Amino acid sequence: MDGMLQSDWKNTKKKGKIPWKIMAAGSLMAMMMTGSSLTASAAGGLDIHTDYPGMTVKAGDSLTFNLGLDNSGAACDASLSVVSMPEGWEGYISGSGSRISQIHVPNGTSTATATFQVDVPAETADGTYEVVLEAKANDAVYDTLTLSLDVSQLEVSQGDFSSEYPEQEGMPGTTFSFNATLVNNSAATQSYSLSAESPDGWQVAFQPSGQTTQVASLELEPAASQGMTITVTPPNNNVSFDTPTIDVIEAGATVEATAHVTPSAQALTGDYVMTINADSSEVSDSAEFRVAVETSIVWGFVAVLVIGALAAGIAWIFRKYGRR
Repeated sequence: MDGMLQSDWKNTKKKGKIPWKIMAAGSLMAMMMTGSSLTASAAGGLDIHTDYPGMTVKAGDSLTFNLGLDNSGAACDASLSVVSMPEGWEGYISGSGSRISQIHVPNGTSTATATFQVDVPAETADGTYEVVLEAKANDAVYDTLTLSLDVSQLEVSQGDFSSEYPEQEGMPGTTFSFNATLVNNSAATQSYSLSAESPDGWQVAFQPSGQTTQVASLELEPAASQGMTITVTPPNNNVSFDTPTIDVIEAGATVEATAHVTPSAQALTGDYVMTINADSSEVSDSAEFRVAVETSIVWGFVAVLVIGALAAGIAWIFRKYGRR
């Protein structure tokens, strides 16, 4: 047959024509000899997939993957299996609450669904691990899905809110400022409400770094962080004057003014420095006064009386029942 093809080619070449019939026949014969099929590309196949094939997890946690199976060919019953998984890990495929090994996959746009559950051992070291799943109708129609799991000690389900120096000391009346950082460790955008539990009369304000306004909430993208300044202002003492305004003071004269200082109900025991200003249209002056605030001793007497009553009651019980 090779000689015939060569002879025909030589004859037609002399006539200046291309032997397209011979070439087409040769191509068809080559396809038959190699087992190629003209309808193979139209037979369709399986597609096993999940929305999030790569996830971060902590050692000792469990993960659930929602699986979808599509079929561009004829409807079939596909076998489901775990092809490979790290040593010591446990996982299974389920549907409708039961473990399954096969699933019916319709053709067209309908999607069959299943669930894959995997348990990560508590002793798993940090790193990236792969799990491979397979859906198989026959040797020619199958698909695999590779799941990539990044094992990390990072807690991905929560945020982190911390301050470099959470404890401060200062003189009474001092306004304290704390530098803090809020971090979103989750895989989704989070909205955080900012509030504080503080004693009555204390004021707490949150101001994001680089901004001049106070806020009550923040929204952070995944894996994003936001620095902020937290200002804590203790309650102030109340000061009033018998004569808040003095009309005239003659040159060289002295006028007395009485100030009444009432400590805040939430004021702590200690010394407070108070500044009183005197202003006029031409001159002004100020003076500092140190005020000592002490806790009332009434509750101390009450505590002593309570302890005494308890002691007397216990002594009476021993006298009455101790020798029986």
